[in-house]
Amino acid sequence: MTFINDPLFQAALHTPYPRIVMVADQGDFKILSYNKAASALLKDEYALALNLQQFIEGRYRDQHTSRAVIEGLHTAQENQETILLYFSTTEMDVNDELDEQNWLQVEIVPFQTPDHKTDYLLVNLISLPIAPSSSERARETFFKQQNLSEELDATNEELSASNEELTITVEALNQAQENLRHTNEILERRVRERTLELQNSLSIIQEERKRLSNIIANIPAGICILKGRDFILEDVNKGMLRIWGKDMRILGTKLLDFLPELEQQAFPALLQRVYTTGEPYIERDARLDIVTGDGKKTIYLDFSYTPLFNSKKEVDRILVHADDVTERSLARLREQYLSEELTAINEELSSSNEELAATNDALSDSQKTLKKSEASLKFMFNAIPQQVWTAAEGGKLNYVNQMMCEELGQDMESLLQQGWRQFIHPDDLLGAIEKWTIALQTSQPMAAEYRLRFKDNKYYWHMAKAVPMFENGILKLWIGTNTNIELQKASEQKKDEFLSIASHELKTPLTSIKAFNQLISRTRDNDKVQHFSQKSAEHIDKLEWLINDLLDVTKINAGKMVYNMQPLNFRNLLLSSIDTIQQTSTTHRIILKGAEEITYIGDHFRLEQVVQNFLSNAIKYSPRADQVIVDYKIEMDNIVVSIQDFGIGIARKDFNRLFDRYYRVDNSAMRFEGLGLGLYISSEILKRHQGSFWIESEEDQGSTFYFRLPLELSTNQKQEINREDFFKNQAVTIVYNDADHRLDVDWTGFQDLKTVQHGCLKMLEMLTRHKVSKVINDNSHVLGTWSDASDWVGEVWFPMMEKAGLRQFAWIYSPAAFSQLSAQKAADVAYGTVLTRFFTDIAVAREWITSND
Repeated sequence: MTFINDPLFQAALHTPYPRIVMVADQGDFKILSYNKAASALLKDEYALALNLQQFIEGRYRDQHTSRAVIEGLHTAQENQETILLYFSTTEMDVNDELDEQNWLQVEIVPFQTPDHKTDYLLVNLISLPIAPSSSERARETFFKQQNLSEELDATNEELSASNEELTITVEALNQAQENLRHTNEILERRVRERTLELQNSLSIIQEERKRLSNIIANIPAGICILKGRDFILEDVNKGMLRIWGKDMRILGTKLLDFLPELEQQAFPALLQRVYTTGEPYIERDARLDIVTGDGKKTIYLDFSYTPLFNSKKEVDRILVHADDVTERSLARLREQYLSEELTAINEELSSSNEELAATNDALSDSQKTLKKSEASLKFMFNAIPQQVWTAAEGGKLNYVNQMMCEELGQDMESLLQQGWRQFIHPDDLLGAIEKWTIALQTSQPMAAEYRLRFKDNKYYWHMAKAVPMFENGILKLWIGTNTNIELQKASEQKKDEFLSIASHELKTPLTSIKAFNQLISRTRDNDKVQHFSQKSAEHIDKLEWLINDLLDVTKINAGKMVYNMQPLNFRNLLLSSIDTIQQTSTTHRIILKGAEEITYIGDHFRLEQVVQNFLSNAIKYSPRADQVIVDYKIEMDNIVVSIQDFGIGIARKDFNRLFDRYYRVDNSAMRFEGLGLGLYISSEILKRHQGSFWIESEEDQGSTFYFRLPLELSTNQKQEINREDFFKNQAVTIVYNDADHRLDVDWTGFQDLKTVQHGCLKMLEMLTRHKVSKVINDNSHVLGTWSDASDWVGEVWFPMMEKAGLRQFAWIYSPAAFSQLSAQKAADVAYGTVLTRFFTDIAVAREWITSND
């Protein structure tokens, strides 16, 4: 019927009088199209099902019109000739004058498709101002009489059929009503049974949800959930808010909006990596610098990032767990309930009644929700980076998390059968059992410290906490945690050693001052008084020096060391520091070699303190020499300063500990006074200036202390080239060697934690992309040291590389001794199956890694 849309047909259809196109369809006639004049004749009630009679105005219609129209359509189709029908406005009598009537001419014109398969009818409706001919009127009268007779017969037949159908319908209706009554009784009984069943199910679910909520509320951890790539805070507990120094008003806010200081730290980059790779991340003793209502604060955290997946197996949220281990060192002085660390997080019970409809599907959904909640609880316990366990009311273990199994080297079933006593150090067992017994007898929280034997057969100090969980006043469960405090114990031991040294070192000048004061009081000789006073003053200066070092260490530990960053003339700073030390030394001549004028932005007083510390040590540890040489230069956008002495030197085994607190180099021939804090303080000052330090030394040959200060304190990355098989920036070049299927990496210049992390993560990305297992890591162009990044490389990065497929790692040493130590330390703390070898010649390294194909 494509001709309907033909432009010629559409043009023929547009006439000033009504025109309608119909098609014959198995004895019926359907409307295909009509023009605008015909559309004006329609009424709204005819819009859904049209026939030709609906286009005839009501004034022309009577009870015979429909039959006359149908007969005319059939006659035109069968005879294939034009039929004219006429309808007047009123009933006519034989004596009526024709000219007094209004007439409608219905012209029916048949036509066929070229294949003679389809019959079409073109109908024109034309109003006539005069009457039709008498023959035409006679035809109309004939049609009307014939139609009237046929209509009467049909009506009688329809009435008879209707009576029979009505009788059948009444009988069927009576039977349907009986069936419906019986069905309603059955349905009402089933609804009552299902309602009772759902009510019982609701009660069980509410009890289980309440128990689940209580368990989560007693987890000794700080938890939040970050949503999307913008890390919007979706949920948070009080423990995390306390760490941040914030309140619930930050809920729904982007992480960097309420903690903008994180932008300059590693945490956002780590979150982005977890979100992108779907790999969890755990780190211990991470430093966090935040700003709270009390000002700037530094804390240390054990934290983990765990990706949460949606139904499409895509990461859409990150579960963050954080433990403030700064406060952990005071845990033995504070006994607090584990339940205070979490807030109630479940407010969904109020809507439970609405969720339980009277259907079988509702019961099934509720059971699935309960199973999902239990799975989520186990997932959360396993995501927490510390040992978590639960015990029955009598004290028998009934659950341990995955970390406890891994660290003790046992599966859950074995641990539940054996219990935890055999893993406690024999010296700590009696005290631990006593505290646990008292807790069980009194139903009060327990706190204890003891050593646990790990799978490496070494013992590690842990702080154990257990709290009882009550339901309706009845003890149902014990929830406990074991927190690793090995580092805290080591720190306490160092502190005890330091107090012993400090008491001795402080006592020495005090004893001398007291002795000289007694001598002054006993003599009247002015020369002796002046001599004794001078000696007393020297010891007072030593005492002041010791006290100032102690104060500086205290400030550093508390994060309260204040730095006044101002432009300064670096050469003048060196000259001033040299002049100060030179006035106190008559045995050594301090020589400054550099002559370049350099403007640097830093804290003049603190940098002088660094230089004076290095100079004092150079003089102190070269008693048989007579000079100290100071030199400085600009190298790769850094000021590099060297201070060379010609004294006893330092053994390489002492390099790593030289900048620790409370550590002094011991020499078999002599021992030098002091607390050993000067170099530690200097190293912290340099770190705050984004600098670093290193040493070149041999025993009995003297030492050269180096430190560097970057001329630009910007944290922005230099311009990078980043392609699928090639990466290059100022610090590192990474090339995918397609021929040997490995990565060739060349580190250049000075490195720090930030540059090392950025480059290492790029190596991980390229290793994963190209699925390689071998790396040649060239450090021969590295200057200075990168010791502040060695722990991260060994503990975090190496395991990630191993998981990504790394198997062989050829490490070419830097000529700098401190850089070598950093590499060795990173390899020592790494674990797993990665085969790591150190080389001094890159050609030998290539030969080794190729021979291991």
